[in-house]
Amino acid sequence: MFDYDVIIAGASFAGLAVANQFSGFRVLLIDRKPVGSGQTSACRTILQVLRYWDLEQTVLRTQDRLVLHTQWGSYPFDSPYPWCTFDYQLLCKTLFERSGAEFLQAAVSHVEGETVYTHRGELRARCLVDATGWRAALASSIAPSFARGPMNFGVETIRPLPGRDALRPDALHFWYMPRDVDGG
Repeated sequence: MFDYDVIIAGASFAGLAVANQFSGFRVLLIDRKPVGSGQTSACRTILQVLRYWDLEQTVLRTQDRLVLHTQWGSYPFDSPYPWCTFDYQLLCKTLFERSGAEFLQAAVSHVEGETVYTHRGELRARCLVDATGWRAALASSIAPSFARGPMNFGVETIRPLPGRDALRPDALHFWYMPRDVDGG
């Protein structure tokens, strides 16, 4: 017997977006923190994503220009589509309300088959989704090396850094600083 049709570990933007795709199903979101309280980035996406979700009320700022910073220099260019920063808490709260999902504040420890184990008990579902980001709470219990593979990390800033002429506030900045670019 299943407790839910879908269990989603991670109730951030990704988990909430998935929950909204399961309208009409019994969905449980599980997260260590309350919905919308675990912001881990400056929250940027392409503006079209928020238009698609009818969440333009969450937009704080838009940018049409990108700057890629590397160890060889900074390269500004116009983006083919606008980017935006958004109010993370408002976005999460709105998506959660729309989803119709239930919420359980709990830490996920691992998964076995169709059972998710948390510090508050175990739950079963036909469909399990790992939206826990780099922690890979479910995936790493199935394949322990999953969360230890090569990863990319981004640096996001709201304010320009002193002494950097290329840090325009009207642009979205990306830093690519690999430890070993050529793999050697």
